[in-house]
Amino acid sequence: MKTVVALFALSLCLFSSPLFAGLIFTLSDPDIAVGPAGASNVETFDRQSRGRISNNIITDFGVYRALQGGVRINGANKWGGADGNGNYLFIPAGGAIELTFNNPVGYFGFWWSAGDAGNKLTVNTVSETLEFTTSDILNSPALTPEHFGNPFWGNPDSRDDYHASWEPFAFVNLFAETGADALTSIRFYGSNFESDNHTVLTTILPSSGAFISRVGIQSVPEPSALALFSFALLLMCRKAKIVMQ
Repeated sequence: MKTVVALFALSLCLFSSPLFAGLIFTLSDPDIAVGPAGASNVETFDRQSRGRISNNIITDFGVYRALQGGVRINGANKWGGADGNGNYLFIPAGGAIELTFNNPVGYFGFWWSAGDAGNKLTVNTVSETLEFTTSDILNSPALTPEHFGNPFWGNPDSRDDYHASWEPFAFVNLFAETGADALTSIRFYGSNFESDNHTVLTTILPSSGAFISRVGIQSVPEPSALALFSFALLLMCRKAKIVMQ
């Protein structure tokens, strides 16, 4: 009987312990401006015309739609442009652009340049809508002193020259933990949000890089599972009582 009671107590612990799933945000090492090896779906914006975005940008993995503000494609400069070449996506104050994926994706990454706390993301997954602000990165130990300053520009030593030297440049990774967490769209907004090398993989990958945060649903077992387990334990108790008699 004591064994049955112990099993019941253990079952309560197991079934009452929440299991977390969602999106894992990580940061790649300094000087890395690309996603995981083998990722072939990358939007570099280098083939896009510079200037304000007036039409949808259609890619192999989805469609970008400028929602508001003067979202632009800029040429590489001290504020953005991976490898110091080509173009990058720029979202000014009040601007927003949304990328809708053709199919749910298990991974999305982007090079975040001259970052600040005004850069924000709204991520839609198969099961929910999540908000993320890059202030989470700024407050994370994942961000190291080596992440500050444009590695492709050759920042000067003086803040008077320009303050990009005092802003982070890092590759941000979003990993879906399950199919229910796969991304269906992502909206970039805020102020002075520079990004490049948007990278997509449809498969669910194990997370890599320095951990920033996990956001998403806290899942718990269905009540029916606990009910079935409790019923089985009751049968065991009854059987044990009969044997003792």
